[in-house]
Amino acid sequence: MFKKLQLYFGATVILLILLMILFPSFFTSINPYATEGLKSYVDGDGVYHLEKAPFAPQSGMLMGTDELGRHIWPLIVYGTKLTMTLAFLIVILRFVLAIPLGFLAGFGSLTAHGIIDKLARFFGTIPTLLLCIIILKMEFFIGLDKNMSILSFVLLLGFVGFGKTGIVIEERVASIVREPFVKGDIAIGKNKIQIAVSTVFRHLYSELIVMFFLEFARALTLLLQLGLFAVFVGNVRFIEDSSSGGFKTMDISYEPEWASMLGAARNNIRSAPWIVFFPAMAFFISVLGANAFGESLRNVLNGQLKFKKPNRIAMSIILVVVVSLTGLKVWQFYNTNYGFELESNLLNQVKLEDEPVLLGNANAVIATAYMENQLIQRGFKPLKGNTIIQGYKTEKGYYTKEGTVNLDHVDITNEIVWISHGDFDVEASVVDMRNADLYDEHVLDHIDTLEKSVLLLDGQFYSELAIENISKRLSISDKVAGLVWIKNLDRVRQENLSQLNLKVPVFYLSHGYKMSDSVETHDIKIYERFANTGDQGQNLYAILPGTSPTMGEEAIVLGLAYNAEDKYSFEKLMQFNLSVIDEVIGNEVNRKRTLIVMFIDGTMNDTFNGINDYASQSLYSQKDVLLYVDLTRVNGIESGKVIFDQNQSPISRYFAYTFAMQFAEKLDKASIKPAKIENPNWMDQRLYDEKGFPTLIIGLKEDHISHEKDLINLKELGQMITTVINQNNY
Repeated sequence: MFKKLQLYFGATVILLILLMILFPSFFTSINPYATEGLKSYVDGDGVYHLEKAPFAPQSGMLMGTDELGRHIWPLIVYGTKLTMTLAFLIVILRFVLAIPLGFLAGFGSLTAHGIIDKLARFFGTIPTLLLCIIILKMEFFIGLDKNMSILSFVLLLGFVGFGKTGIVIEERVASIVREPFVKGDIAIGKNKIQIAVSTVFRHLYSELIVMFFLEFARALTLLLQLGLFAVFVGNVRFIEDSSSGGFKTMDISYEPEWASMLGAARNNIRSAPWIVFFPAMAFFISVLGANAFGESLRNVLNGQLKFKKPNRIAMSIILVVVVSLTGLKVWQFYNTNYGFELESNLLNQVKLEDEPVLLGNANAVIATAYMENQLIQRGFKPLKGNTIIQGYKTEKGYYTKEGTVNLDHVDITNEIVWISHGDFDVEASVVDMRNADLYDEHVLDHIDTLEKSVLLLDGQFYSELAIENISKRLSISDKVAGLVWIKNLDRVRQENLSQLNLKVPVFYLSHGYKMSDSVETHDIKIYERFANTGDQGQNLYAILPGTSPTMGEEAIVLGLAYNAEDKYSFEKLMQFNLSVIDEVIGNEVNRKRTLIVMFIDGTMNDTFNGINDYASQSLYSQKDVLLYVDLTRVNGIESGKVIFDQNQSPISRYFAYTFAMQFAEKLDKASIKPAKIENPNWMDQRLYDEKGFPTLIIGLKEDHISHEKDLINLKELGQMITTVINQNNY
């Protein structure tokens, strides 16, 4: 009876481990990466409480939290995969090294015997634990990333432990070789390889299976011991205090892993014992279960424990369990990959003119009224004052209402970006001045000797500010009918808004455009009509309070754009924006943190950017903003290259850092390589520098050069963003 109970216990532990590896979300709905650093609430007596992690076990957090506010239970559940994978790979390496050497030594090889004997003696003299600590505590190993850290652990822990395993295998092989049936094999002419494979291994494989589980338990024990000394995979070192002249550090692991929980919590054994107790219990139960299962297998294979052959009912039950687990895996996949449906028929709800939606124009006024109504319908309240729409003063701007450019009777409008704006109708020849030094004080004298022409200039080596200043200076000449700057448009923000209103048209032409070599004199025809934006921008600031009484003040901020080149681009942009909002607020049970939405005006040009308005005032507590997701670079295009910048989400802001890591992982799984921000400037980090908001920039840009697999559509991008937000917003 005891032997059967031992088998049932060991099998149950192994089964639970496998289920936690395959179906972690079945055991907990809490994201192991998400944090709950501060809790503030008012009790029944009206007393205000402010607490910081770690939090003791209580209702809603079965095992409490660690120092960063991560729940212990999901850390254990999701940490099962990495911890068990480490132990499994360590044992596999030991067997890969020990089995061939053990077989060779068992057949009489003195070299193989010498290797495993000396290694076993060496690592028996110098404690394995001490050696591993000395090596893995080196700065080189501490600084490795996750994959390389796993590799270093497996190689070192596998190598230092295979000697003892090899000796056991050698002794068993040698005892089998001395059996009469082996001598019979030798007598009939079998060589050593045939004897090893067909005879010795057939008698040894059952013991190897038992040894595997016993070695697995020993590997887990070694990982536990290393964890107590803060040696674990993916070590990240925080500086807690530097006021005394030195550095007091805290070691944690970004990844959920049992040993790291022990190492990071060893200083809290008195103040927060639950941080140590629960992962230690996970190790204890796993080691006990692996040992019990290994010993029980030995009893089964030796005939000391027998079972009846399973009948049809038992087989049917097993089949039902397998099918149920498969269905559970499918359910888990769909449960952790949120759907994302774009809003539809927006243009039927908001009546826009067929012109841009830009700062201060009539379309912008209609658009902001529509968006305010949509936010109110979704339960949002004004973040400031009594209205969601907040006006701000800005510079007066100009934009192109309509315009075409023809070069040698070919329409190149799609290859240009307007710099200045005005009412122009120009027909002229093109003079190539790409090799001219435009800073030369005599360049105007040379231009005055020409016929009235449109100048072709090289803008590759001039900044955008320099191009604007040079354009102002050259446009003074009566011989200049227009200016065409050759420029890499991938490095030029696609803006249709500026402060330049010159007497001649000025625009960028893509440096990738090939002009015909057969034409000696190029003719150009330029047509443009412009409009004013006014000097009054309109942002929308709205807040939806969190549902949790303990973390409701913690907020995620979404920065969204609504400027668009035409009403059709506005429709696609608003489909994306409103769908993101709906997905984030759709599950009220999960939405415990506050959501702040900012629709930013003037995003098509840094000069007019409405983020300046928010940066100039304090509308929400800086300490409560866990993350600002800047989506203002998502415009009205249906698909393009992902822009992704996580430089403003440092590891010291753990919530934002883990959010960035998870979004990067989703891009990686989709085989999408994001683009970097071209020409980053102070506007991109305004809220990070001035408000301390950890910022993640996600955008979309047209890219006709990239391979199709590198491109993503609005729906796919929205699903990635909202899935990570929902998983972090429990």
